[in-house]
Amino acid sequence: MPNAATIGSKDAPVVTIVTVVRNAVDEIEDTLKSVAALKTPAVEYVVMDGGSTDGTVDLIRKYAGQIDHWVSQPDAGIYDAMNRALPLAHGDYVLNMNAGDRLLALPIKALASQPDSVAAVCGEVETEDGRVRPRWDRSIRRHNTLPHQGCFYRRTTLLRHPYDLRRRVFADYDLNLSLYAEGCDVRLLPLVVAFHSVRGVSNDSRHARELFDIIRSHCGNRARWQAWLYFKIQGLKSRWQKQGF
Repeated sequence: MPNAATIGSKDAPVVTIVTVVRNAVDEIEDTLKSVAALKTPAVEYVVMDGGSTDGTVDLIRKYAGQIDHWVSQPDAGIYDAMNRALPLAHGDYVLNMNAGDRLLALPIKALASQPDSVAAVCGEVETEDGRVRPRWDRSIRRHNTLPHQGCFYRRTTLLRHPYDLRRRVFADYDLNLSLYAEGCDVRLLPLVVAFHSVRGVSNDSRHARELFDIIRSHCGNRARWQAWLYFKIQGLKSRWQKQGF
């Protein structure tokens, strides 16, 4: 049976933070702590656990006083859990902050002041390799230019564009390309929102086929080969830097 903890609030929150997790007992507490430190009535927190068996649920219970809704039950993967979180979300915006990520800042005033036409607002993200600054231009046809942990999507945007469960690793990029093709208004903020480790599954080269398939399906074969060349060049640059060139 699902477990749930609820904290009531008279006013609708500005943002709902969603944490999706399964068997991440060594990573989840840093994420929970970081959200709890910035929790206010303007911030709703939803945790979707995929039926962990390693002690993760015990840590969720430890922070239940700072969690508005939490559920522990099997799911069909990370994006299925994100989609399932939407009916529990009441914020105008939704930010996904998964196990191992750390929330650093919340631009509540900037979010609340955006016109209704804005589909998403994206801030910057720190990684072990430096700062990732979002872009909203044609370069998104080569690679994902909106760091997921810094991207506040309108809840209505996600309801209109739920994550495609055929995409196991890059469904967020698939969503962003759909929004770009529609000419959606995405605002960029010069604020570091979160820390995200670049050692995760989405940075594993074994998943490149899905990435390039998404680009081809949205932008065509030419864009796919341009993206392949872009990543090839980036890989060579990284090797040269490591070798001191």
